[in-house]
This record gives sequence, C-alpha cells and structure tokens, in this order.
Amino acid sequence: MEYQVHPETKIGRVHLTVTDLARSLAFYTERLGLQALRHGANATLLGVDKRVILALTENPDARPAGRTTGLFHFAVLVPTRSDLAHALRRLVEKGTP
Repeated sequence: MEYQVHPETKIGRVHLTVTDLARSLAFYTERLGLQALRHGANATLLGVDKRVILALTENPDARPAGRTTGLFHFAVLVPTRSDLAHALRRLVEKGTP
C-alpha cells in the first residue's frame, strides 16, 4: 500500500517556485506522502483528498532574492502523535536529512 498522509492533515496552501519540478515532486510525494492532484507544463498542485495544499511552479532560473530570508520553512500539522511518528519514521527510512 502506498503511503499517504492522514486525511485530516491541515495546512494553508503554500506556493513554492522550484528550480527542478521533477525533483521537488518526488520529494513531496515519495517522502511526505502528498498526492499530485493536477499537472501542468511547469506546475503541479499537490494535496490530500482532493484538497490542494501545495503549489509548485518550476522556474529553472529562479534564485533567492538578495538580502532576504525567503521562506524559512512551512509546517504540516498532523492529527496525532502517532501520525507524526509515522511520518518521521518514513523520512528517516528514506534517508531524508
């Protein structure tokens, strides 16, 4: 059975510009368990249970804006400690730094 995040997982939609869409898509689907809901030529919407929570747009020339912190992190709140432990175990098993 393919791993998926818990259906009650909540997050406001986050939009990220990435330099390599395929690499980012693999990370968010294979490591975090999000589902690819819609694909475009240079963009993908990811989520859970048809609810979009992450939009990835590819721009190979994208670079961090000068002298800003940019996005430091975003959090995914899972419903239970057990779900958190399961997600953490999966990241460790996949060798995610």
